[in-house]
Amino acid sequence: MTNEIVNPPERIYKTTEKHRADQKEWYRLHREEALAWSKRFRDEHSEELKAYRNRPEVKEKKRENSKRYAAKRVPGEQARYAREWRAKQAAKRPKRPPFDPVAYRKKYYQEHREKIAEYSKIAYQKFINDPERRARKAAKLREKRRNNPEYQRALRAKSMSKPEVRARAYVLQNKWKKEHKDMVLAQVNRRRTREYTASGSFTVLEWKALCAFFKHRCAMCRRKRKLTVDHIIPLSKGGSSFISNIQPLCQSCNSMKHNKIMLPTITGPLFHIGEQTSVPLFTF
Repeated sequence: MTNEIVNPPERIYKTTEKHRADQKEWYRLHREEALAWSKRFRDEHSEELKAYRNRPEVKEKKRENSKRYAAKRVPGEQARYAREWRAKQAAKRPKRPPFDPVAYRKKYYQEHREKIAEYSKIAYQKFINDPERRARKAAKLREKRRNNPEYQRALRAKSMSKPEVRARAYVLQNKWKKEHKDMVLAQVNRRRTREYTASGSFTVLEWKALCAFFKHRCAMCRRKRKLTVDHIIPLSKGGSSFISNIQPLCQSCNSMKHNKIMLPTITGPLFHIGEQTSVPLFTF
């Protein structure tokens, strides 16, 4: 018996949808096996296949198919045919739910939590060991806050609405205030200056230099106590917040002075020997 390829017999039945569905299902389950069989068949019957393709009736059928497909490639018709074909294929496929990027990120994070944590640690170590990168990041954040004040306020309000964030911020704020008392003092003074629409301000370094000039003692009672900022000419009477209008007073002397105009005093051997005087001491 020879392996000659002959024309397939005429079909005596009409292919049904169920038959086509069964063929697709079989091919899906045996795809690798079918491809291997097809390749093996072509290798074993290459001469027979070549002779079959060279038959006049096969060539004529191929030319007819080429003409039929060429008619669909008329300008405009090919695009219409492609749209119709895509629409038919889309109708056959089951509809997928709309893509949700938030849900996808959550699912990915849950499935790769350890990998993400390890990568984050490596990236953070690279970041903290690169001072230039940290400086660029800080400058970029400052610029963003400066250009988007409304967004920053809304972001802070949203974050502070959480009780745990509010409690942690309170602890960190108190810690920072205890470690930077001079800066807090300067901030309070700037706020009071804005409230009275006065002019001037002083820096932390100027305040430290002023306290050192008075030997860290009260400018009125000369006792070594915790010092507070006092305006020689009060803001309510037209004074400014320049360092030349500032004197260090203890809390009791500052409360007693209230809104009166009182100059600092020099007494006894602390600065010079002589009678008590009342003169302005510290100007720039």
